[in-house]
Amino acid sequence: HSADGHTSQVRLHSGSPGGPRLFWLPALGVTAQKYDAFGQALAAQGITLAVHEWRGNGSSSRRAKRGEDWGYRELLRDDIPASLAACGAGRWHFGGHSMGGQLAAMFAAGQGADCAGVLLMATGVPHTRHFRGRQRLGMSLFAHSLPVMARALGYYPGHRLRFAGRWLTLPFSPARFDNRFFLLEWRAEDGAPPVAPPESEEGEWI
Repeated sequence: HSADGHTSQVRLHSGSPGGPRLFWLPALGVTAQKYDAFGQALAAQGITLAVHEWRGNGSSSRRAKRGEDWGYRELLRDDIPASLAACGAGRWHFGGHSMGGQLAAMFAAGQGADCAGVLLMATGVPHTRHFRGRQRLGMSLFAHSLPVMARALGYYPGHRLRFAGRWLTLPFSPARFDNRFFLLEWRAEDGAPPVAPPESEEGEWI
């Protein structure tokens, strides 16, 4: 139950008492229920898995539409802490799939000693310069079309395009490429010290 009244269900797959615990963020457009088999497999190995439900997906009480707006700030500051609190105190590993992995890394950066580790699955950076040829052109055209669709419809129609579900403007649209700015701004708002992010071999933020 988030501060603004949003509600959703956390899917909990319990492992061995005192065993490792993993708090998992799904890919965009993927409901928490889709990770049940993953959770059952981990639980059989004694690992507890708690799967967060994104705002706008599955059991969430909100749906993306004109006038119903949210972004990284609500997801990281309100929704994820509410889900985590429902799962119990203590140290957790944080992980995620695809874009969920990116947000898991951002959230884990602010957890200090409460973060036991980070696990990422298929978590890439969808920046056009990481693609070549036709893929680069296609990625660029798609990314620049997202804000246009979102403004026209009031949301991103991923459920119809069969990619990333119904959302607002996707985080990897051109306006959202610079996630480092958001992370520093978000932590400054909460009075937390800035986090020095890792750098690539070329010295660029990743």
